[in-house]
Amino acid sequence: MDKSPRIDSLDLRILTSLLRNGRITKVDLGEEVGLSPTPCYERMKRLEKAKVIRGYHADVNFRLLGDYSYFWVKIRLSEYTKSTAAKFERMVLERDDILECHAILGQVDYLAKVAAKSVEDYHDSLQALAEKGEFFYESFPISKTVKEPHQSTLIHLIQQDYETT
Repeated sequence: MDKSPRIDSLDLRILTSLLRNGRITKVDLGEEVGLSPTPCYERMKRLEKAKVIRGYHADVNFRLLGDYSYFWVKIRLSEYTKSTAAKFERMVLERDDILECHAILGQVDYLAKVAAKSVEDYHDSLQALAEKGEFFYESFPISKTVKEPHQSTLIHLIQQDYETT
């Protein structure tokens, strides 16, 4: 299977519409992108099969459900090897309070986003994790969210790429 499925401007319009409203009806989606419902649905299914569309999700406002603080954390393993990295990544996957974790290049090995009820809970959580594996970390409490990932899409950048080729 080709890693980069061939998509065109109609596919990009479908993706843009679905990003705005994943619950849009097939009829409304077709009208919005300029296709009848059946060909539009077939394109959508092709994008799903190619794993361009990975799923449909609710945008939940977690701040309304609980008073949590969020922290970005730079993590550097004491000794970086394949096995220490794998061990650290397994520990991260077991933790519900680690919302995101990205392996990065440079002087830092990982960048993680952590949720906690308080600074004390955050500290306890990181200490418990540090006891299982040796690493150094630097914390950055998030004081205000200016832009969330779902608010910016790469579709506009991708469209620009298609327009220039």
